[in-house]
Amino acid sequence: KLGIRNGQKIFQDPELLAEKLARVCVEFGFHGWLVNFESPVPSSQHVTKFLRFLTAACKKHIGENSVVIYYDSLDSRGSVRYQNCLNHVNKPYFDACDGIFLNYWWNGDMILSSLELAGTSRRFDVYVGVDVFARGVKYNAGTGCAVATSFLQNLGASAAIFAPGWVLECGSGKNKSVDEAKIEDSIFWSMLFKS
Repeated sequence: KLGIRNGQKIFQDPELLAEKLARVCVEFGFHGWLVNFESPVPSSQHVTKFLRFLTAACKKHIGENSVVIYYDSLDSRGSVRYQNCLNHVNKPYFDACDGIFLNYWWNGDMILSSLELAGTSRRFDVYVGVDVFARGVKYNAGTGCAVATSFLQNLGASAAIFAPGWVLECGSGKNKSVDEAKIEDSIFWSMLFKS
């Protein structure tokens, strides 16, 4: 209930909120926002309107290199239903901002159809979620995510890495000195994006 009430507050004056969030970016040196609604909202039109305002405000205050990304969490009615691909349900959200961060439970066919729907000019704006904790997916946690990133690289898709802190929180860098942890973190990233 609290999430729903707070969600409704967001939409009372979305233009004002977008302006304030863009100014937060300027003040703290952010390049934009990842927008994630994981509780129901009054309507999907409220979300697309807010995304348009936020994207425009960020471009105005930060510049054309600002980025507003929508996380794939809502269906066309404003209920929480992950699509795991770009489709007719979440495309209005995608069209209202700079990109979409897809949920993690995708397969190859879903990614190919997502890239096709995005079109040549926006295919790299579809960021395919890779969960480093590997919850509900077919690859292993940590460096096991290299299976997913390699697959996405072969498709020519963009990847969105969720929870890269895993290395330091749960993985090989946990309880290590700062220098040792940096080495473990470097190994993790090199495994994920081998060329």
